Amino acid sequence: MPRYVIQSRFTGCFLAPDPEDGQPVWVTLLSDAVSVPDEETAAEMIEDHLDKFHQAIIINLDII
Repeated sequence: MPRYVIQSRFTGCFLAPDPEDGQPVWVTLLSDAVSVPDEETAAEMIEDHLDKFHQAIIINLDII
């Protein structure tokens, strides 16, 4: 199953679901970022929780 993370090109931080309650939170380290299971979920998180200045990208961890 692919794993995806969302990264802000502006800050370099990662938007990820909080492991405790699932709400999106910003983390600075990739090792702290909980991955999301699909691109659709990542795209929804970007649409619902990011301003355009972040220039968010979706990264497939299984490719890099």
